[in-house]
Amino acid sequence: MENIKSEPALCYKEIEPLTDKTNGPILVRKKDTKEFFVKKCYPLYLEEHLLTLQKIKHAHLPKIQELIVQEGKLWLYEEFVQGKTLTEVIQTSERLETNQIITIAMSILEALGALHKKGLVHRDVKPGNIMMTNEGNVKLILMQFGLLTEGKKMIRSS
Repeated sequence: MENIKSEPALCYKEIEPLTDKTNGPILVRKKDTKEFFVKKCYPLYLEEHLLTLQKIKHAHLPKIQELIVQEGKLWLYEEFVQGKTLTEVIQTSERLETNQIITIAMSILEALGALHKKGLVHRDVKPGNIMMTNEGNVKLILMQFGLLTEGKKMIRSS
């Protein structure tokens, strides 16, 4: 298991659950740097796909900090993206300017291109999975997809 640790993540402090789902994402803070991350649980069979995602470094995709196997589960620690979903932006704005729409679309296409170069397909691109950061950047949230496709294989995730 390359780049996957098998020891408990003692360097993170859990702050709060981000949903009411069992094993749903949890906001955590790294003790030494005080940075925030999102802790997510995945079945072990997604290990190869998550390792591939961890290697993708792109401005419009959240950074995967680390992967840890603990108690038969795979825990992923991902960059915490502060801001609003595109759904929230649309609902609270009278209208988006043409240049904003083009910037958002190009950012999403660039992120999808980075995934596709590694043979991965997001399969759940929607306004709720697109974050507009407080700094005005666009991030495509990776791990909220129901289906991950690699090559011709389809993998169902939770």
